[in-house]
Amino acid sequence: MEDSVDETESVKRYNQYKLDFRRQQLQDFFLQHKDHEWFRSKYHPDDITAKRAESLNALKTRLSVFLFLLDNSWLDSLTLDMEQAPAIIKLLDAAVIKMEGGTDLDLQVLEAPAAGGRGEQLEEQQRERRARLSQWEERKARLSQWKERRAQLSQWEEALGRPK
Repeated sequence: MEDSVDETESVKRYNQYKLDFRRQQLQDFFLQHKDHEWFRSKYHPDDITAKRAESLNALKTRLSVFLFLLDNSWLDSLTLDMEQAPAIIKLLDAAVIKMEGGTDLDLQVLEAPAAGGRGEQLEEQQRERRARLSQWEERKARLSQWKERRAQLSQWEEALGRPK
């Protein structure tokens, strides 16, 4: 650096140096992580759009389940007290059933009395319900894997310059 540089000029040059340094750090970070899945899901426009759409769909599902429970009087006399634990558990079970795509018929499992010789029937219904919920989870997992494979295939086609 020259000896004849005044203070304002040196401050200006230092600020430019800091700006260039930050740019270089960001560029290095980008080049280092651009192919990582976490980076793509957080910053790539296509992935962000898909993630945003998925979040919006999940939000709409939760809203529709809440409105269903509200409209069908599931929340009318419910308070969050320890004495109401069975009713709270029943409400949460109903919410899970509906969010997983269950029908009103599936909700009847929650209405069956536990006593009076129907205990075995209730347990069987609960096992069936758990099996259906498990099947839904498996389907969701397979769909997610399929989407990931399709996205990867699209990336490969794009890299090879092939049309989709």
